Amino acid sequence: MERDDTKRATVDVRHATPADVPELAALGVRTFAAAFAGRVGDDALAQYLASAFSEAQIASELAAPGSVFLIARDGDTPVGYARVLADEPHASVPSRKAIRIVRIYVEHDRLGTGLGAALMNAVVSEARHMGGDALWLRVWEKNHRAIRFYERAGFRTCATLEFEMMGSPKTDLVMWRSLA
Repeated sequence: MERDDTKRATVDVRHATPADVPELAALGVRTFAAAFAGRVGDDALAQYLASAFSEAQIASELAAPGSVFLIARDGDTPVGYARVLADEPHASVPSRKAIRIVRIYVEHDRLGTGLGAALMNAVVSEARHMGGDALWLRVWEKNHRAIRFYERAGFRTCATLEFEMMGSPKTDLVMWRSLA
C-alpha cells in the first residue's frame, strides 16, 4: 500500500481524561469496525461494539487502577488512541514487570502515516514511566497488518491463546518486547 504523505501530520499525543470518553468510545467503534467488518457476522459485530465501546465501558476502563489511555489528535480531531495497563503479564512473557498494550487504534484513513508509530513511541515512554521493563499484547492471528506493525516495533510472538469472541472461536498471538 502506498503511503499518502498528504495525510502526514504532526499529532499531539496526551493522556486522556474523563472528558475524552465520548471521543474514545467513538474512535473505538470506528476503528474496530473498520478492521473487522466482513470478518465476522454483522449482528455479532454490532453487539460487540455496543458493549466493548460503550461510554460506560470506556469510562470504567479509564478509571481502572493501572490503566492509562493516550489519545492522539491532529488539531482538534481525535485520530487514534492507545490503552496500556499495568497488570499481571501472560505466563509466557519473560518479564513480570511488563506493561500490557490493550489497544492501539488508528483511524483507517491514517494507516501508514506514522500515527501508529507515534502512538507506539508514547506507549513505550508511558510504560517506562509506569516502571515497566517490557511490553506485551494480544493480537488476533488474522490481523496481519497489526502483526506486521508490532513486529516492526520489535515484538516477537511467545504464545498463542484460544478464546471465543463474537460467537466463534479465535486465536490470539501473545507478543512481547523488551524496553531495554
